[in-house]
Amino acid sequence: MRYLDTGGRDPEHSLYRWLETNLPEATSFACQTGYFSGDGIFPLEAVFMEVLDRGGDFHLVVGGNEGGVRSDDLTYVLDLFDRAATAGNRSLTLGPPTMS
Repeated sequence: MRYLDTGGRDPEHSLYRWLETNLPEATSFACQTGYFSGDGIFPLEAVFMEVLDRGGDFHLVVGGNEGGVRSDDLTYVLDLFDRAATAGNRSLTLGPPTMS
């Protein structure tokens, strides 16, 4: 696990850059997020598919936005799971909505 401080807005310290660098060799991906959109996964879709195709684990816990989570975005993740060449351990969990 690594903490990324994106407060300085340096692109080299972004979560995206870290994932882009480390996911190609990963055997497991686990993430919990309070806000979710398929647009956040799309740029790394090929790398996520590599993890899944290797039989890697993929676990995503999604918290509900105040407006809810779009079913299209959740379906996008499930479609990734279905397209994987192997049957690794994977899960998508939808948590309760967050309130401000």
